[in-house]
Amino acid sequence: MSNIAENFDSEPEDRKDEVKQEKKEKIAWSYSLHELTDDNASELNGLTGLEQIIMYEFDCNSQEEIFEMAEEISDLAMEVDISESEESLPKITDLQEQELILKLAKGYYREILTDDNVSRWVGLSGFEQAILYEFGPVLVEKFEELKSKILGMERDLRGGSRLRKLSNLDGYEQEFGF
Repeated sequence: MSNIAENFDSEPEDRKDEVKQEKKEKIAWSYSLHELTDDNASELNGLTGLEQIIMYEFDCNSQEEIFEMAEEISDLAMEVDISESEESLPKITDLQEQELILKLAKGYYREILTDDNVSRWVGLSGFEQAILYEFGPVLVEKFEELKSKILGMERDLRGGSRLRKLSNLDGYEQEFGF
């Protein structure tokens, strides 16, 4: 009986390790293609684009854990065959796109992904690099559409559209004496 329980418990753990390794390999592939960079520390959270992706994917809580994983991914990136075709990337369905938009919006809302750290190498912020990481190479128009959708979803997570300044109302009150 304990044998069955041991096998049952080990399968999910094995799958978790497999998923974690797949994520590391995906990050390493993007890093080797220079879609993710480590030259752009954010003033908001102190993390580079690469480190932001690591925190976003693995929900790391310590700098030490992030740095260790970044080093491991950097080593993996040295082994990546960048001649692999982009056609091997899976096609994203509409449902998957919505899930990724929500996931990215949550990362942006939590300030894991930031837009204040433009890389000198690729001209993209950590947030923008995360979009390419999740969606792969896309046309500029699609990229802008995705970014707009993510920022719109992030506003929804904050509780809707931001309140407008009341300065117009103040001017109205002064003019009409209310």
